[in-house]
Amino acid sequence: MFSFISALIALGVTLPGAPLPNPQRSFDGPLLGREPRAFDRAHEARGDLDGDGHVDCWSTTWSGGSGFGGFTLAVRPRCGSRTTSLTSFSSFGDFISAVVIGELGLPPAFVVPVRDGLYGRTHARCLVTTPTCQGIDPAFEWVLSEKHRQTLRAPSRGGPLLWQPGRPVLPQAEVVTVRGPGAWRSFIESYVVELDPRILEARDQAGDVLGFLTFSGDWLGSELVRGPACGPWQLWTSEHGVAIEDTRRHRWGWLYIGTHADKLRHPSMVGASCVDNTITVRTRGEGGTRRLVFALDDAGRSMGWREVEDVDPARE
Repeated sequence: MFSFISALIALGVTLPGAPLPNPQRSFDGPLLGREPRAFDRAHEARGDLDGDGHVDCWSTTWSGGSGFGGFTLAVRPRCGSRTTSLTSFSSFGDFISAVVIGELGLPPAFVVPVRDGLYGRTHARCLVTTPTCQGIDPAFEWVLSEKHRQTLRAPSRGGPLLWQPGRPVLPQAEVVTVRGPGAWRSFIESYVVELDPRILEARDQAGDVLGFLTFSGDWLGSELVRGPACGPWQLWTSEHGVAIEDTRRHRWGWLYIGTHADKLRHPSMVGASCVDNTITVRTRGEGGTRRLVFALDDAGRSMGWREVEDVDPARE
């Protein structure tokens, strides 16, 4: 099991009562090409990916269906005979996607250029903040923690309540590089085995990059809308999340992020309400509408949540 460390991010100030917009951008890497994504048709390109002065070749093929989509990127260093493949997995209802590098691995000099070429340098993050690398957004950490519990088939608690200083802010799209062996194996293994289990063995022996994990944080919502308040607790909602602001201690955190949406373009949040330290969230997803009841203590520590029978608010 791996631990999650929250990244403390300085937040800007907005006018009281106004929605909090999402100013961040989606992934903007040029490697996948700007032309329309025609399924099952390769888009070929050439250029010096690793900066060694030699031309490299690559091609991208898109595939998918009504609920998922992805690509296979084939890279040929110096346009030679050796081909390294990278295959993506992405459900249209999931914030997390994985890009798994094939059994041959990716030459070290290509890791950063390929990552930045796929997603854009400004979106690269590390699991924790270091002097040279910004840590992942708390929303990314929240979803990863929830996904990890699902991988372990452990009971869901709705994710950790990671307090951040300031006022709520929406995340942007982010990408992290996954190396093996390591803490990420149990999470990413479920993606890799669908391709070829030998990939894991090859990565463990070499200790090199297993792939990339992406977080489509820009889909969490276009703005945070002020909801009801109970004492110091101010609720904010987006299309797929509920944030709670502690106005007494000038901090905030994600109370809940919907991870069961059919498609992220369809909002999953129905609403949120509170009474004292009890917060009720109504959300819709693949299994229909759910009502989740959260409890906090006076210090803002989460006491867990429980699911109760959903009732139409009009009839309450």
